[in-house]
Amino acid sequence: MYSPELAERFNSAFYWLNINADPSAAVIMVYVYVQTANMYAIVTDLQYIKAQSDSPVFHNFTSMPSSAQIANTMRIADLAAVVAEFNASNPHGFR
Repeated sequence: MYSPELAERFNSAFYWLNINADPSAAVIMVYVYVQTANMYAIVTDLQYIKAQSDSPVFHNFTSMPSSAQIANTMRIADLAAVVAEFNASNPHGFR
């Protein structure tokens, strides 16, 4: 869960990634605002087509405080493994 200030850092990281385009990089972001807590649940899926574990283009994302992370599945994986993970977290009928 992230405060509005940290949510703004995610917005800035997304903006920076887009103005410093790297054709090997992609990001999918999902925001959920929890009004009762004035907090954001933010899911980021960082994708890089080269087998590089810490691409500098993602530094603004990976430098976020880890104290509020629910999970971190950062790893080098093939597309089939990523699709399987997405499918497991989004069961049929609940999308």
